[in-house]
Amino acid sequence: MAGGINMNDKIRWEGLIDSTWFGMVAGYLKSPTSPITHLIHVKDREMLRDVAQLIHDDLMAGAASVEDLSSKIQDQFAEGSLKASARSGMADVTPENSVDPSTVRTSASCEVLWVEPFYVVHTPGLFEGKVMSNPQEVQESSHSKTESEHQASVLSTKDHDQDISQ
Repeated sequence: MAGGINMNDKIRWEGLIDSTWFGMVAGYLKSPTSPITHLIHVKDREMLRDVAQLIHDDLMAGAASVEDLSSKIQDQFAEGSLKASARSGMADVTPENSVDPSTVRTSASCEVLWVEPFYVVHTPGLFEGKVMSNPQEVQESSHSKTESEHQASVLSTKDHDQDISQ
């Protein structure tokens, strides 16, 4: 098809791969206003293009969630070469095939392809557990955030009290 996109042609995914930090990807997943509802984690970078194409084809055929993806994708979950993360629960994904994004270091580098509503993600070391946050670090980070929020609240209250007394 001259001058347009022929939907029968395969998409040239390689040029669409973005490099980023896992924290950015997790932030998009967490945001209720983001179109990203799922992360599909691939074990090897070379899988990014093929998995993105399979998901794209499934979406064009009417798939709407991880559970609706074709047997080609489901087989890769069963083989352990794919894992998933979701904004909400995933009924058909076993715990072994799921990743809690809050347990992955936000500073971990990754590469992504956007196939709305999915991000297909390769995070080197994820499948080997090398980029997982230390549980103590996650807890300390959560605690310090809570402490910071508390301090901001106290300062805000003090400012408000001063405004009233003047």
